[in-house]
Amino acid sequence: MPDPAVLFVNLRGVPAEDRAALIAARRLGCAVDLVAPSLPGHAAGLVRRFRAADTDDPEQGLLAARELAAAGAPAGVVTWGDRGVELAALVARALGLPGLSADAARRARHKPSMKQGLAHLPGVVGRHVRVAARGDLEPALREVGLPAVLKPAAAAGSMGIFELRRPGDVERAFDRLSAWLPGLPRPFRGGAGGELVLEEFLEGPEFSVEGWVHDGRVTVAGVTDKWTTEPFHLEYQHVHPSGRPEAEQRALADGAELVVRTLGLDHCGFHLECKLTPRGFRLMEVAARSGGDYIASHLVPLASGLDFHANCIRVACGRPPEAGTRAPLHAGARFLLAAEAGRYAGVDGLAETLQVAAVEHVFPELPVGSAVRLPPDDYDTQRVAAVVARTPDHAALVATLDAVARRCRVRIERPSDA
Repeated sequence: MPDPAVLFVNLRGVPAEDRAALIAARRLGCAVDLVAPSLPGHAAGLVRRFRAADTDDPEQGLLAARELAAAGAPAGVVTWGDRGVELAALVARALGLPGLSADAARRARHKPSMKQGLAHLPGVVGRHVRVAARGDLEPALREVGLPAVLKPAAAAGSMGIFELRRPGDVERAFDRLSAWLPGLPRPFRGGAGGELVLEEFLEGPEFSVEGWVHDGRVTVAGVTDKWTTEPFHLEYQHVHPSGRPEAEQRALADGAELVVRTLGLDHCGFHLECKLTPRGFRLMEVAARSGGDYIASHLVPLASGLDFHANCIRVACGRPPEAGTRAPLHAGARFLLAAEAGRYAGVDGLAETLQVAAVEHVFPELPVGSAVRLPPDDYDTQRVAAVVARTPDHAALVATLDAVARRCRVRIERPSDA
């Protein structure tokens, strides 16, 4: 009898995260069939069948998924990044598998639709207006006010976030984003010409809430503390579970559960970003997939022993997630950032970092010799490496990650250095 199979729509493209997902399937006794534009070398030995397809094209992606299903019927379909959410929902419906509805997938990918679906809930989302053209800016600003944030309606990974503090900031941000959006993959544009959303700026510390949904029942794995750069909000540190008081974490988890149920997310993992404002929980956005930045692949398992990716596969196959207890340890990821643009020449201090007892992993994020550009010109190359550490104490972990960042110096060569 052939092994049960699970169909993956895309990988994240981060080798350590991809392998964590693929190995989770193996631990569950599932073969993995993959639909993606290409089969990376780090995944080749862990994939049973592969079909190349432009997964940004629903027809191509669905055709490839049907071909794989004909060769061996999968028990479920799962995706690990935002680009595959709507295609995975389409495939699940076509193959009669558990999955998101088309409407829920759209709400999870399109921020104005997401927030419109929650607008009837008091105090969950801030003021927000969809912006499709320059003429929308003035009425949108009158409704939302300043300070505000202008960002793409469908992008991911902290891309394209502009803080607006003065009226003059609005048109400048709009011009930068309008020039940048056409170069993004289709699922991140939000529309043929690109679409934006103007949102109220929310004061307060930022968090993510990780969990799964099975048959409408929400299970929260925990709350993650989040650190971001100013003013472009590139995420540079995560610690799981949070060090905030239990009552605050409960409020964040309750808010996340309300959002996930109201939007109709189901049969998937979720990664919800939020703030704890002076008025309480406020949603920033929610993704219908597991968290990246090593949160789901490494931080949750290191802290709690819970295999987050295995539970994503379980719920995609119509099975409940395995329950966990409060994490007895704390795990964190710190990204090493380039301070200027130029050519990446390496990181000093990594050898010493590997000798720190709390450090579990060091992951290269950018090949030496790559060009580095900083936000808002580019959002993918400032983070050159990641350090993952684990300790029993939240404060000790934060101190360890801070010490690592001070010890490690990112070397950037400028043209004048040659």
